[in-house]
Amino acid sequence: ASGFWSGVTGYSFGSSVSGTVDIVVTSPSTNVYSITSTGKAGATSSSRTQRKIVGQLAVNPGLQLKYGAMFSQDVSLPAMVQVVGGVQCNGAFTNWGNISGTVYSNSIQNKGVYTATWSALSSTNKLTVTSAAHVKDYRSYTYQGQTYTATTLSSGTIAANTTFSPTSTNPAGIYYYSGNVTMAGGVAVNGTLIVDNGSFTINGTGSSITSASGYPALVVKSSDLILKGLITAGRTFTVNGVTWLGGSIKSSGVFLSGGLIFNGAVVFGNGGTVDSGFTSLASVKINYDSTKSYAPDMDTSVASPGVKFTSWQQ
Repeated sequence: ASGFWSGVTGYSFGSSVSGTVDIVVTSPSTNVYSITSTGKAGATSSSRTQRKIVGQLAVNPGLQLKYGAMFSQDVSLPAMVQVVGGVQCNGAFTNWGNISGTVYSNSIQNKGVYTATWSALSSTNKLTVTSAAHVKDYRSYTYQGQTYTATTLSSGTIAANTTFSPTSTNPAGIYYYSGNVTMAGGVAVNGTLIVDNGSFTINGTGSSITSASGYPALVVKSSDLILKGLITAGRTFTVNGVTWLGGSIKSSGVFLSGGLIFNGAVVFGNGGTVDSGFTSLASVKINYDSTKSYAPDMDTSVASPGVKFTSWQQ
């Protein structure tokens, strides 16, 4: 109920160990844990000895993403945007969309059909919205203690039904391109796609990106994510993982059906939003998923995750 393990009394390590241990865990402050461990050895109470060790741990969780969508400044969310899992807006928020969860912002105006619950930003609910200056450059990255290099794409045009996957020299499956990128239909990226110095256009249906645990799925560093419509065919694109955008989510052309689905979290880190061109035939859906929103190293201004002892007594 407290969000952490409170300990155990009389824990046994098995029949081969003639003793038990009592453990008490408390949290005197956020991300700080005091652990008291009392070991008891001996077959009977008259011959039993015990030893107590008290340690205090400071846990740094790294970058935290706990909302479906996070905006760096004032935003007006269009009607055909659905967010499940709450919103953080570091400014004034105007809501025309469908939001499940709380909006944390400086102020809110509910418009249109849907009404969102609002709470003022405070030190307890305001999380870091990663800015463009602090997005990690994943072209070189550490995976299971070893350093690897992302794969640079040879072209900004990704052909239909292409699959990108991890390799022995790129085990997190990180793929990079500097310039505009256009993705056709049926593409599967099993890893991370980084678009630098250009826009990212979806020009097909059925494509997806699914990140490795601990890494973002899609990073568009300096421009927009564009869904390009075609009146004779639908357009769909799914991201499973964290998305960071240096621009906005935009639409182009006429949509028959489809839309964008984000399972994880979307960070608009450079003043971006969602444009009003999406319709009931092609919407934007953002579903917060804690299992897919874990990219603790994505913000270089936030200390990397780790645990250290701050005190030890025995």
